[in-house]
Amino acid sequence: MYQADLKASLCGRLMLRLAVQECTGLKNNEIKLSRSERGRPYVIGRPEVNLNISHAGSYTILAAQINHSDNDLLGVDIMPLKDSRIERTQEFFRIMKRQFTDNEWITIKSWKTDEEQLACFYRHWALKESYVKAVGTGLNIDLRTIDFKIKSPLTPEKTIMDTEVKLDGKPIPWNFEESLIDNHCISVATNNHESMNVISAGLTFLNPKELVSDKLVPLNEIDTSFWELYSKKIEVKPF
Repeated sequence: MYQADLKASLCGRLMLRLAVQECTGLKNNEIKLSRSERGRPYVIGRPEVNLNISHAGSYTILAAQINHSDNDLLGVDIMPLKDSRIERTQEFFRIMKRQFTDNEWITIKSWKTDEEQLACFYRHWALKESYVKAVGTGLNIDLRTIDFKIKSPLTPEKTIMDTEVKLDGKPIPWNFEESLIDNHCISVATNNHESMNVISAGLTFLNPKELVSDKLVPLNEIDTSFWELYSKKIEVKPF
């Protein structure tokens, strides 16, 4: 793990607590967070709050539902559309070949340049991740059973909501809201049509200083061992 991962993880935990406060009115010291067997965060004693979080590249993103039913599923993923794999795109695709359907590879390879193909690859990956995170299977599922059909290109300042998906060859009534921010693609997946417009309703951007607000009263005394652990990690990712 790198310093960037630790910082993104910390931001995610602070975002979770701020979101729970906004959704429930609980104070920070009243919030009890835990994780499911699959690592999904949830609020102990508050089943009406549905949370999902993702971090990659320069951003950490959180999606939340309030007053949802037990059948409502929610997943979110974010992926940078560029990284160092651009130098070995085709070899990377060969390794990842079994993660996508033939139709998805046709869409990916339809772009002319390696850079465009890699961006399309990561868009598909974000879609798949948001779905498997919503259903709670993790990447144990055969990703080739999930077949996405992208109908519109991603553009800044516009939410895409017409992407379709098939599971085991059959269309399923899921909603995928996609957005493009600073060369990062975001996918929010939900099976509840009333939960649509998560992104189009407006993303809220927070910087680290805003995350450490007066609402988040410290829960523990300062422990310098955490800083020592952080300092020993590599600062910059090599990819």
